Amino acid sequence: MDLPAADAAVWLTAEDLIREGFRRSRVVIMNEAHDGHRRCVRTRTVGRRILPAAKGAGARVLAMEALGVPGGAAPGAESPYLAQPEMALLIDSARHLGFTLVGYE
Repeated sequence: MDLPAADAAVWLTAEDLIREGFRRSRVVIMNEAHDGHRRCVRTRTVGRRILPAAKGAGARVLAMEALGVPGGAAPGAESPYLAQPEMALLIDSARHLGFTLVGYE
């Protein structure tokens, strides 16, 4: 695939990028930047923002590393990751939209 020249490139919004990702694939992965308990609030905010677009594109499952290993016990609310305000908002938003939340490692 030929890429357009940099001055002709069209930048997609996060929502449009998610729609395009799901148009091309059944699985779309978005990772966040974190270092231990230091994190980038922006990636979680954008993650929350794209949830309705992902849902509209057919996504029904949100896998989150913060939720632990598949089939294992989910970390309690006292988990440092889950207690971070923007993480709690992301999880609440996903649940409100009807996503099934699963862990992965």
